[in-house]
Amino acid sequence: MAVKTKRKKTTAAELPDEILRHEILTRLPIKSAVRFKSVCKLWLFLISQPQFVFQHLTYNSTENPNAHDLLIADKGTKLVILSRYKETKLLPFDNLSFLVGSINGLVCLYRGTNLSLWNPAIHQSKEFRLPPGHFGVPGTSLGLAFDWVGNDFKVVALCADLRSASVYCSGLDDWSQVFFEEDLFPKTDFEDCTPPFIVKGCPYWTRSRYVYETKALVPGQEYTDLVEVFLSVVKFDPRNYEFTLSPEYHWDKDDIGIEFCHQFVDLKDRVTLIVHDQRAECCIVQMFTMDGEEGCSVWTKKCIVMLDFETRGMYVSLSQGFKFDGELVYHDNGMFACIVSETEENKRIRGTTSTEYQVTCYRYAPTLFFILGMKSVHLRTQTRTPHCHRTPRRLISSLRASSLSCDH
Repeated sequence: MAVKTKRKKTTAAELPDEILRHEILTRLPIKSAVRFKSVCKLWLFLISQPQFVFQHLTYNSTENPNAHDLLIADKGTKLVILSRYKETKLLPFDNLSFLVGSINGLVCLYRGTNLSLWNPAIHQSKEFRLPPGHFGVPGTSLGLAFDWVGNDFKVVALCADLRSASVYCSGLDDWSQVFFEEDLFPKTDFEDCTPPFIVKGCPYWTRSRYVYETKALVPGQEYTDLVEVFLSVVKFDPRNYEFTLSPEYHWDKDDIGIEFCHQFVDLKDRVTLIVHDQRAECCIVQMFTMDGEEGCSVWTKKCIVMLDFETRGMYVSLSQGFKFDGELVYHDNGMFACIVSETEENKRIRGTTSTEYQVTCYRYAPTLFFILGMKSVHLRTQTRTPHCHRTPRRLISSLRASSLSCDH
């Protein structure tokens, strides 16, 4: 008579690390992965590793690209998440708070003298202050960067004299100073009112140079006419702390419209220049990409598309682009729409609300990224309400407290 052997059960703790990491944990939704950190020390260690965070992001963005190909926008009174189908309110805002940038799921916010690196997906944030030399200095321009080799988030703060910058390193939790050539940011050319855009973890600042010609209609009556435009960008490399200037793109008077407008954006991980005439009856948009290796790159004209926004008024602003299908996102006073450059199909994003404030927009993807020193964005006294979004009151209080202390 054959003797039945009892099969030994294999527990999760006995599974090989490779199976746990690649076949089980990487497939978890972010909310579940955060909860599973409490299962045991091994799972806490695996899920907290930078390598696992990248693997989790890669797997989930491949399997479910629409849920990870998002935009985050500052609409003056609120911070929102934009998908191709809807707008979702993320955080109540005021006109003293600003969105600095978004990389790998971490969102950088700024108010007064206080900065915050916030991961909305895991409800954790870290607050820190600008260095003393930047307190209350007008014209300070901030940019967010990520060092892919050192796995480090960095915040760049240009000084008011445009001759140096302070760089915050999240790994060291400290600021350092970087000097650059005096003519890198000429005050007459540097667009300090325009937030920098981000491509592959590097912030870029816009430089523009306009050439005008004085003309006379009749004796004693003169006017200035825009005849040439030179556009370029300044890139900050977070790995070597260097600022570099791109080649200029040049337009002459025959190419410039009545209301010439331009915007640099991140489109499919490439520096893309978008140009259009605001007051033209048909809003025709031209796109140019910066191709080639650094130091020998050139501007290449890619395509021309036509915007067809049913509710658009006189002015349309070009904001950013979704990554996977290369849709260009634009808005009229905060009412968002997107267009696929290959088919020129215009799609209205449902639920978007209008705003009278300037809109700043960056790419966003929910991730598990965590940096040392992060805390819960919620107060301990906040109650949990099932199926209801909780306002991150500790984060809001931290940003506002910094501004109040600076004022006093």
